[in-house]
Amino acid sequence: MISTRDCLVLSCGEVLYFSHSMIHQIQTSVLPPLVDAYAIDHAKQTMNTSMASTREKGYGSDSEQLARKTKNKLKKSSRSSVREIVKAVDDDQEKKATKRSKKRSKSKKAISLEVENEWSSIQASNLVPLTTVAIRIAEEYPDLKDIQESHGAIAENNSNVGAFQWTVHNQDGDETNEGGGPLYEFCRNALYTSNFKEKCSNANQAELDKIMKAKKGSSVGFRKQGATQIRSIESSFEDKSCFAAACYLVQMLAKVPQSLSNDYADNDGIASILERDFLNGCGSNFAKRITQYCLFKHEVEDEIFHFDATTSNVQSDSDESDLFYMPVDIARRSFRKTYLSCAPTDDKQIQDPLAMLRDVLPGNVGVSLARMWILTGGENYDGGTKQTGNGTELIRSGNVAAFLAHVEESCLSMCGIPFKLLDKKSEKSLMFARRKEITGLLEEASNPMDVLELTVMLLSQKIKGLLVCGNTLTGPIFSALVADKKIPEALTNKLLEAVSTLQQGDITEDLLGYIKSVGLSKDITKEHNLILNL
Repeated sequence: MISTRDCLVLSCGEVLYFSHSMIHQIQTSVLPPLVDAYAIDHAKQTMNTSMASTREKGYGSDSEQLARKTKNKLKKSSRSSVREIVKAVDDDQEKKATKRSKKRSKSKKAISLEVENEWSSIQASNLVPLTTVAIRIAEEYPDLKDIQESHGAIAENNSNVGAFQWTVHNQDGDETNEGGGPLYEFCRNALYTSNFKEKCSNANQAELDKIMKAKKGSSVGFRKQGATQIRSIESSFEDKSCFAAACYLVQMLAKVPQSLSNDYADNDGIASILERDFLNGCGSNFAKRITQYCLFKHEVEDEIFHFDATTSNVQSDSDESDLFYMPVDIARRSFRKTYLSCAPTDDKQIQDPLAMLRDVLPGNVGVSLARMWILTGGENYDGGTKQTGNGTELIRSGNVAAFLAHVEESCLSMCGIPFKLLDKKSEKSLMFARRKEITGLLEEASNPMDVLELTVMLLSQKIKGLLVCGNTLTGPIFSALVADKKIPEALTNKLLEAVSTLQQGDITEDLLGYIKSVGLSKDITKEHNLILNL
């Protein structure tokens, strides 16, 4: 016996029966994932379209304002019919129409029809396309797919023309469920319900709310909404694992250029290379961290400044562990390239980021931040390089000593926290924690370059008492390390061999294993005996 909840479809002279259990299975298992996926994509598209329209038309045209009013009234009175709401909006529109010329004015009936059609279009766009639903059902029920294809091809996904729409009309203009073939007619008869429409609308609205909430949450720096969350970010930044660790790291890495350059005949040349590596790495990373905290603290919109050398998206220029309020990675081997710039103006004019810092931040904060960036060198901010008349590029040089002096003196005025000076206790604690972390990384490492660089970091700390990292680990830092008299000559030769074969790409597993064991050894002088067994 056929139940009222079952479905009969008459198509091309054939009657097809669909049981309630099948319909229920589709409604509960097939449709929900489609609704959710479409809502995500459609909400993003709606938001992008809305933003583009706002940029082009200011606050929007009269028709757009009318649609917004209609939508707001629909939310307030869900039980009212569309025509009742349209009438309420028409009253506002009619007042405006009296001020226009008679030639441009529209009758009340025409305006009502226009708004009703517009709102119907908005509602329809929230629905998962009929073709998307049909394709998914055909995948789930191959027999039904065969029946449909015997009457006509299944339309491509997102096709929304002719008979492949949820609502079609006959020659008299009346709405009908017929057309497209049995699969589409089944969808209209059994699935195109008020409950389905409501779920599509709710899912779309939920995704729009998420996007708006996310935009509000990121509109000011990396700030999260709510006083509690703001305090949490400030506390995270002020934690000793974040700000204090960043201060300690700057001071310890700043010792490297002068300490290692003493091992070379060309002191000035090597010192210059190492200082540049420090300023372009640790120095600019510290400047970025302090700048982002100041922008967050003073509620400056994050769209103004960018900190990545390759993208204008501030959120994508680093992973989560490198956010200004996250703990400092004391075991890092290098720093991601930082480059301070500003978003261009509406007419595509380049803006000076240092001048912008001075403008958007109060008092001496912006001035001190700009000075800090200048001392890192012109390679780290927009405007730091200039072209001469003969085509030569001039780069404004940085200064390690002046940078350190400036941050020590100005951190309190910039971010409200005094610079944390390194003492023997803090240095010993940091070196111990760092050695432990790097040792763990080396134990797990298998890539030859990873093994070599981590070994250089550990040996530099054990032999020279220096914390090293950056882009010169296998360059000047390595050269200074193997020149140290504390390293046995045989061990030095093996390290040099490892670098040479690594550059050629044919390092042996035995040699790589030896280098790793040297790095993990507590006393490298004892490793000399291992060489004889290689």
